[in-house]
Amino acid sequence: MQIEIGDERIRVIDDASDSSVKLSEVKSVDEIRDIYFLKLSPGQVLVIPKTIPELNKEIETIIQKFNIKHVQDLGWKW
Repeated sequence: MQIEIGDERIRVIDDASDSSVKLSEVKSVDEIRDIYFLKLSPGQVLVIPKTIPELNKEIETIIQKFNIKHVQDLGWKW
């Protein structure tokens, strides 16, 4: 899977599909130690593992740029 964050969209590409979501549709971001959960309208969630430092920085940037609600629970365990 490949995830690209542009100025206006998040693009997700895998072997079977290529889709994108407007950044304005991200309503909140929940963050645990290893994963970001981007809550979209209407009711979908994009799960992004925190394995790529550059992508993590981009997510932090869009949280600030778009003033997105951000909930951190870095001590949460499965």
